[in-house]
Amino acid sequence: MADPIDIVVAGGGMVGSAFAAALADSPLQIHVINAHPPSPWQEHHYDPRVSAINLASESILSSVDSWQHVRERRVAPFREIEVSDQATGQMLCFDAADSGLAHLGHIVENSAIIEALRLRLDAAPNVTVSQDDRVQSVNHAQGQILVSTEQHQVITARLLVGADGATSTIRSLSGIAFNRAPYGQTALVSTVTTREHHGDIARQRFLPTGPIAFLPLADGRCSIVWSADSAYAAKLMAMTDSDFLAELNTAFPNQLDVTSATPRQSFILEQLHTSTYCVKRIALIGDAAHTLHPLAGLGVNLGLLDAASLAETILHVIERHRDIGGTSTLRRYERWRKGENTLALAAIEGIHQFFQQSNPLAHQLRAAGMSFCQHNPLINRFFVHRATGLSGDLPRAARYAAT
Repeated sequence: MADPIDIVVAGGGMVGSAFAAALADSPLQIHVINAHPPSPWQEHHYDPRVSAINLASESILSSVDSWQHVRERRVAPFREIEVSDQATGQMLCFDAADSGLAHLGHIVENSAIIEALRLRLDAAPNVTVSQDDRVQSVNHAQGQILVSTEQHQVITARLLVGADGATSTIRSLSGIAFNRAPYGQTALVSTVTTREHHGDIARQRFLPTGPIAFLPLADGRCSIVWSADSAYAAKLMAMTDSDFLAELNTAFPNQLDVTSATPRQSFILEQLHTSTYCVKRIALIGDAAHTLHPLAGLGVNLGLLDAASLAETILHVIERHRDIGGTSTLRRYERWRKGENTLALAAIEGIHQFFQQSNPLAHQLRAAGMSFCQHNPLINRFFVHRATGLSGDLPRAARYAAT
């Protein structure tokens, strides 16, 4: 058995790596256990999985010296967001300039973010990363937690952080209960070439079968995320390329005119939220604690806020020589983040249900609501500030300062 360390992080994706990077300059010894080696970022091939990184997440990545490495790879700023509703014909627009901002966020390949964070962790003398391994069991002993892995590592630590995604092993091993609510939808992703340039605008159109988003990419193409009722999504996945392009242009008419698309990938959508974010010497962050519909692109942004908040909480207790894995420490993190995440999940669920309604009264309410938001600068700015991470109970690392 190796000498005791301070923190084991299960999961070396964006959220787990960002958490470890936030503590890279601390006196803590950290071991990140990653089940799968990250796919390398490829200069001549776009990763089909992208994230809409808001201003708070940009600040977090900057605070761990990773944002510049992300920018050196490939980012696409978006300066406007257009939301349209097929049923009512209404459109709602959010413009960065109206809030005095240069942009509202960036569309970034997940592999670029992970690679940038990996460079930070590789340079940190207090961080060890194990690939192709996963936590198999956990046991408690004398104020510590014993973590055993599939590759026969046994690590003694003061805290175990579960950042291992929606099917979290750590959540299961810790016995943390959760509520799961399937959306009955499947998301399709693809990178598409369009006849018209995207103009640095992120577009989302609500259809009776679910929303479709066109996210601008740095090379002029768009990444699409089409969330559709599962039966319809299965048909979309089975279509020939030409039939899919025709369906896509019908769903998003008079806009960009899609001319080609990369092979489609799909994943099932569901909402998940745990009853607690922590138990004895274990804390959950990111998708291990909560998942939500991708319609607002908030998923990874909430996860990065979890990571930054837990790291700040730990640094605070270190200064006071308290137990980083103690109940009071972890409950402080939970109180900070669970309320904010509950609000976000409720808001996204409300929007999802609002646009799913097909009766005439719902159409009238949507048309009136979208028109009101469009013509009320204060309400418009409120939504911009919430979506970009300019408001809320933010950790210090997430507080955006325009440059």
